[in-house]
Amino acid sequence: MPTRKTLEEFDFSFQPSVNERLVWELADLAFVKTNTNIVFLGPPGVGKTHLSICLCVKALEVGYQVLFTTLAHLATDLATAPHAAARRQRLRRYLTPQVLVVDEVGYTKLTEEQATQLFALVRDRYEHGSIILTSNTSFSEWGALLAMRCWPRPCWIACCITPRRFPSKARVTA
Repeated sequence: MPTRKTLEEFDFSFQPSVNERLVWELADLAFVKTNTNIVFLGPPGVGKTHLSICLCVKALEVGYQVLFTTLAHLATDLATAPHAAARRQRLRRYLTPQVLVVDEVGYTKLTEEQATQLFALVRDRYEHGSIILTSNTSFSEWGALLAMRCWPRPCWIACCITPRRFPSKARVTA
């Protein structure tokens, strides 16, 4: 995990579009107990990674298993497995923790094979663990970004950090 950060250190006045009440509600970790997923959306530099790290720290403090990775690292890790058995073993590493953070979704364009592996990961974690995604792309861009036909329908909580220049309108089905 990157440098430890806490919610107490987050400057909500710097980014007033962050729903502070929602973030503090998420910090009670009920989303982990219900295997609910979270996505932080917004342009670079608005605090998405900071907030995801804060939730990781809270989860670790109460004994949950947490894994923090970037989409680029996850995709490369799975793609470079020398054979199917090694890929399954690597995939298991991402399935095991109660909280999986995938940072920087949107910075890496996935191949169709990588998108399929990510889809399988989300599908296999459904109702077995929570995922926190951070992305600099709006929901409307996700289909092209991930080269995916459809996502499984787990419950997602979206926290959009939307300065005026970032498109935030999109239909989310959960």
